[in-house]
Amino acid sequence: MAHELGHYVEKHIYFGIAGDLWLTLVGLWFTAKVMRRLVGRYGQVLKINKVGSISS
Repeated sequence: MAHELGHYVEKHIYFGIAGDLWLTLVGLWFTAKVMRRLVGRYGQVLKINKVGSISS
């Protein structure tokens, strides 16, 4: 119990939430970049017209 209370006192919860948000934003940005390239290169083969289509 003392160990977990130490996390609270040292504000690790807030740093964890901020880190998770940051990783989520970076991951979504990276996925968007990769999807544009994949659809541009293999869109015809995969029958995907654009990144915004539901099939992508």
